[in-house]
Amino acid sequence: FVYSGKKRVSSEAIKNFDCAKIKEETIFKVNKITDALLTCADINHAELLLDEHEALLSDVLKEKTLKETLFNDFNGSIKSLGAWGGDFFLATRKDEARKYFSNKGYTTVFEWNEIIKQ
Repeated sequence: FVYSGKKRVSSEAIKNFDCAKIKEETIFKVNKITDALLTCADINHAELLLDEHEALLSDVLKEKTLKETLFNDFNGSIKSLGAWGGDFFLATRKDEARKYFSNKGYTTVFEWNEIIKQ
């Protein structure tokens, strides 16, 4: 989990979002991806699912993904958290991610086990 140093006001993002425009098919796809992520044990498969989820949300929100706009050379997946472009995002490839984001000035990085308690 990487702290972006930016805070997007969630209430503003929600106010500008019209859920009535989301197709039933898109909701089904997002739910299917979420279910698959919950049981996924392979990082390569998880990255495909995360990328697919980001692409769906990008299309719904009519905004580019965080990876497209800032980190297109990152060798892993990046998942926006909270309001699109909020203060934290998830990045895969732990060892590579820490070095990559540190080199770009993002020094607050938490590992999965530091945030998620099992």
